Amino acid sequence: MMVRVRICTVMIIISVTMLGITDADVMYVPAPVDVIEQMLEIADVGEDDLVYDLGCGDARIAIAAVTQRGARAVGIDNDRNRIRLAINEAEYLGIKEKIQFVQGDLFGYPVTEATVVMIYLDRELNQRLRYKLLKELRPGSKVVSHEYCMEDWRADMIKQVRNSKVYMWIIPANISGLWRLYDEEQGEKMLHMQVVQRFQDLEIEATSAKGEAIQLKGSSLQGASMRIMLQGTDKQYYLYRAKFDGEKMVGEVVAEDGTMRRWYGERDEGTRGRIFYPASGI
Repeated sequence: MMVRVRICTVMIIISVTMLGITDADVMYVPAPVDVIEQMLEIADVGEDDLVYDLGCGDARIAIAAVTQRGARAVGIDNDRNRIRLAINEAEYLGIKEKIQFVQGDLFGYPVTEATVVMIYLDRELNQRLRYKLLKELRPGSKVVSHEYCMEDWRADMIKQVRNSKVYMWIIPANISGLWRLYDEEQGEKMLHMQVVQRFQDLEIEATSAKGEAIQLKGSSLQGASMRIMLQGTDKQYYLYRAKFDGEKMVGEVVAEDGTMRRWYGERDEGTRGRIFYPASGI
């Protein structure tokens, strides 16, 4: 089956009036084809994904997500002419049932349903978008940016495409606070764990049920999945794996000698902190 593809190259000024950015401040530049392919690849976009393209321009990223990966997509742009071009292209390709276009402010339109968000904006807009993305997207959702990073929010993956870079972030769950971990079978308290979090990076202080300090040897958080390595008071290493759900965690711990136990954790009420300094409650 042959798929017809037309590439419309347009140079138009983006307007983000909600932020006080004028039409002259940000210029729309279309992403190269090989960069778009890498953006879709790095996020592993598939048929189950709903891809939001913020500041979509002629929507070539959103359209590629549909035609190349079978995903559904939403393109959002402030400019009426760009949206009209995108609609015409989707109709020409016969994909209008799988793609939606919105003329509006990319900062004002909710992205809560997205599993993947694509952006090709600039450094300042990326910085301002962080609060919205962390607040609205579900843990495990992915954000992909062409060329521009998000400063102190460390990317989970970076790919080089010729002279360009593609960045990807996985939205982290907020697991900050004081946790109490219990053996699932016996109900015995195993650990206390104080977690301080900045984006996906964790600082953890752990103590045994008896109040003895336990050494942290490593930690990682990817979406709602956590892994931590602790060295117990018996000098054995213990790998804790968990899934986070609201105010609870469930998981398993594997000891150095190969034994395994199931456990669950509960966060003390009122101890949930922030993972991003400007954002109250995030």
